[in-house]
Amino acid sequence: MAFPAVTIPAKTTVDDAVRLFFHRHPFRAFPVVDGPTTIGLLTIDRVDEVALPDRATTSVDQVVETHPDLFINEHSGVAELLDRPEFHRVRRAVVMSGRGDVGILSMTQIDRALARESKA
Repeated sequence: MAFPAVTIPAKTTVDDAVRLFFHRHPFRAFPVVDGPTTIGLLTIDRVDEVALPDRATTSVDQVVETHPDLFINEHSGVAELLDRPEFHRVRRAVVMSGRGDVGILSMTQIDRALARESKA
């Protein structure tokens, strides 16, 4: 899990999100925050859905994934997350801590952890 995660402010344009986040960090998704509130998850797939001419005027809060199934408490079990169809579609979830920090957990990270456990 990436914790704490690099977050994108909600009013960032899609152009700036690509330039300042997706090009600078080795991640395919970022939590989006509006002040202290995490409002969703911006994935590279959602960025790709925005037409190039519109990226300079579209803010990330307009295209962010906001489904409740993409949020999980830091104390929740992985089994709970694996039961969520939205998690399987996006392959990532925002992990919320009680302290206000956020992280990201990906299906790839779960797969790797399960593979390590099966070898142990």
